[in-house]
Amino acid sequence: MKNTIIIFVAVLFFGVNYKMVAGTWTALDVPGAVQTEVYGISGSNIVGNYRPASEPVNYYGFFYNNGNWTQFNPWLYGISGSNIVGLVPNTLYGALYDWKTWTDLNVPGAIATYPSGISGDKIVGYYQQNASSSGEFSFLKDGTNYITNLSMPNALSTVAIGIDGSNIVGAYFGCNVVYGFLYNMNSASCTTFSAPWVTNDPLPFGIWCETMAYGISGTNIVGVYYNTTDYISHGFLLSGTKNWTSLDAPGAKNGTSVRGISGDKIVGYYVDANTNHHGFIYTISAPAVPAVASKINISNKTVTVSFNGVPGNIYGVESTTNFVHWSPVAPVVVSSNSVGVYSEHVSGSNRYYRLVSD
Repeated sequence: MKNTIIIFVAVLFFGVNYKMVAGTWTALDVPGAVQTEVYGISGSNIVGNYRPASEPVNYYGFFYNNGNWTQFNPWLYGISGSNIVGLVPNTLYGALYDWKTWTDLNVPGAIATYPSGISGDKIVGYYQQNASSSGEFSFLKDGTNYITNLSMPNALSTVAIGIDGSNIVGAYFGCNVVYGFLYNMNSASCTTFSAPWVTNDPLPFGIWCETMAYGISGTNIVGVYYNTTDYISHGFLLSGTKNWTSLDAPGAKNGTSVRGISGDKIVGYYVDANTNHHGFIYTISAPAVPAVASKINISNKTVTVSFNGVPGNIYGVESTTNFVHWSPVAPVVVSSNSVGVYSEHVSGSNRYYRLVSD
C-alpha cells in the first residue's frame, strides 16, 4: 500500500501546510440498500440514512454498531454516546432519541427546525424563522434552553452543523462563496476558513464555491469543499488551524461527502459512476515511515527540498499544480546522516510537492 508521508508546499507562495494522512477506507452500506448516507459517529456507534432497493422513494434512518443494524423511521444525523438527533419525515421538526423516548426539537417561534449535531446535552442545528425569511439561522440547545443568535455578521445564512464539547462548526453563506467556521463557546471566539483548493471563480449550475464544516473531534475538523477544477464535492480533514488533507473515497466518481468524525474515525458517503450513494468509514493512521520536511529553499527558480527520514529508505517525490492530479517526479534515497535532498528547476505555474513511500 502506498503511504503518503507529507506534503510540503513550495514554490512561490503559501503559508498553509498540506498533509496527506495515511489511512484506510472501509465500505459501510446497509444490507439491501441502493443508497446509504452516513452522517454521524460517536465511538463505535454510527448513524445515517438509507433507501431500500424495494422502495424507490422512501428513506429510513439507521443505527450501526459492530455489524448490527437497527432501522428507524426518522432520518438520523447526529449521535453522542447513545443519544441520537434526527428529523421526522414529512414534517418540519427534529427529534431526540435516548433509546427510551422520542422528544420533539422545535426552536420556539420557528416554522422548521433541523438538528444536525449533538455532544452531551448540547444540540446544534439550524432553523427557518418564517415563510418569508430568505435564509437559515443557527441554534444551540443547551439543556432546555435554545440559543438562537449564532449567526455570522453580514451572512445571508448561517448553519451550525457539528459540535464537540464547547466547539461548534458549520458554514455561512457570503457573496457567492460559502465559508466554514469554528466557534468556541467558552471564549466566544470565532475562526473562519476556506479550503485551500477553493477559488472564487463561479461554479456552474448555481453551485457556489464553498467550504462547509460538518464535524469536529478535538482539534480535527471535517467537511466538504467544491472547486472549479471538477465541480464535484471533495472531503477534507483540517487538523489544528492549517494542516489540510483532501479526502476522496475509492470509487468516488461524482463526489465525496465527509460528514462526521470521532477520534481517528471519519464517516461519510461517496457517489459512484451510476450516482448511487455508498457509506464509508475512514480510519486515520500515522504514516508507516516518518519523514519530515526540514528545509525548503527557492533560488533562481530552483526549488531544493531537504527532509529527515530513515537512512536507506526510498521516498518518491510527486508534484502537482492543482492538488488533484499528482505526477511522480523522482525517487530519493535517504543518506546515512538521515537526510534526503531533492532539487528541481521550475517555471510557470506554482508547483507543490509531497513525499510518498511504498
